[in-house]
Amino acid sequence: MEYKKINDTIAVRIYKGEDVIEQIKSLAAQQNIKAGTITGLGAGSSIEVGVYDPAEKKYKTKVFEGILEITSLIGNLSIKDNEPYLHMHINFSDDEYKIYGGHLIKCEIALTAEIFINLLDGEINRKFDEALGGYMLDLK
Repeated sequence: MEYKKINDTIAVRIYKGEDVIEQIKSLAAQQNIKAGTITGLGAGSSIEVGVYDPAEKKYKTKVFEGILEITSLIGNLSIKDNEPYLHMHINFSDDEYKIYGGHLIKCEIALTAEIFINLLDGEINRKFDEALGGYMLDLK
C-alpha cells in the first residue's frame, strides 16, 4: 500500500495480494483517523461479502473468487473500542458481467485498488445496539 494526503483527503493505492480492510485499518491507526468516508474501485481476486440476517443477528456470507472487477466500494470509518472500525459495502462484477454486492468482509486485491478517504474533523464512535445486534454509530 502507498498513500498521499492532499488537504482533507488521503489517496490510497492497495497492491496485489493485499486485503482492503486490513490496509485501511492499518492506515487509519497509523494516521490517527477518527472519522471519514471511503470510496474506491479496483480489481479483486477473492471477495467475501455478507448480508445481515436481523432474525439471527448475524451475517450470511459468501466468497467469490476469480476475475472480479470492483465497480463500487463505499463506506465509513469510525472508532470502536479505541480502534479504527470500518463499515463498507462493495459491488463487483465477474467475467460474465454479473453484478454482486453486499457488506464487505474481506477483499484481496488482484491488480490494484484506488481508494479515497475523506477525513472528517472530529471523532465518531460506535456503540452496541441490543435490538439490532450490532455496533451502530453513536451520534450523541
